[in-house]
Amino acid sequence: MGGVPAETFTSIDALRPLKDFDERIAFFERQRQKGGREYGNYIMHWYDDYDIGSKNGSWADPAFDDSAWKTVPIPGGFKELGVADVPSLCWFRKEITLPQGAARIYLGNVDKMDTVYVNGQQVGSSSWVENPRVYFARGLKPGRNVLAIRLFNLKPDGGFISPADTLRLVLGDGTAIPLAGEWKGKVAVDGHPPQPLPPGYESVVSMVSVLYNGMLAPIAPLAITGAIWYQGESNAERAFQYRKLLPAMIADWRRLFGQGDFPFYVVSLPAYMHRKERRATIRGPKCAKPRV
Repeated sequence: MGGVPAETFTSIDALRPLKDFDERIAFFERQRQKGGREYGNYIMHWYDDYDIGSKNGSWADPAFDDSAWKTVPIPGGFKELGVADVPSLCWFRKEITLPQGAARIYLGNVDKMDTVYVNGQQVGSSSWVENPRVYFARGLKPGRNVLAIRLFNLKPDGGFISPADTLRLVLGDGTAIPLAGEWKGKVAVDGHPPQPLPPGYESVVSMVSVLYNGMLAPIAPLAITGAIWYQGESNAERAFQYRKLLPAMIADWRRLFGQGDFPFYVVSLPAYMHRKERRATIRGPKCAKPRV
């Protein structure tokens, strides 16, 4: 399972002593007690609890009346809706008339997570900021169509972060229809306190211990020769924590499989990021100029 943090492959019992995952463990245990849907991440459970745009009739429904919504510019929209300074979940809708149905939707890079609907049908979703969004627009038809985007934003300069001309709908014959401009927008969740926020904002598997419970525990005990661990990028921003987390995970696996201290090989990621030369600046007392 690629692109996941090490804590997903580590048991709750092994994570507790680290004290770094207490909030996420508590969230995990609350969801397990509720017996809700098993997403494997935090953001989807949070959507189920707080996204009013998905309750009592979805705001993606083409028959939904958005006449009372505010007209906002895309790219943009969060400032106009009054939530640019806090994490927030907003919906945007746009009605378009098309000569044909087959098309792809291009939204460029989005920060942080978008969910895109065409005539009420979800056609794509992502929380990977560096991934330019390209979605096959299933459900489009000749005539009236409604595009709806649910977007979770974390930053004042987040949301649609690519140039405006990047946002477009491309028909099967190559005709491009601009999507930048006026949309209807409405806030679904305003992140100002006391609104609870999710512990994590990824749509990929990110919840503590879920892969340990789902992929390791069911097959143990099992006679194994060793493990090869090709991982690291998803914990790269928490490298100091990883110095504790990785040894804890290794010890956890060895306890689980009961094969003693079996070999555990850690493979480094090749050329993961561009090398940066950093020159240290040494500051000290001013010295007199040397005599010549």
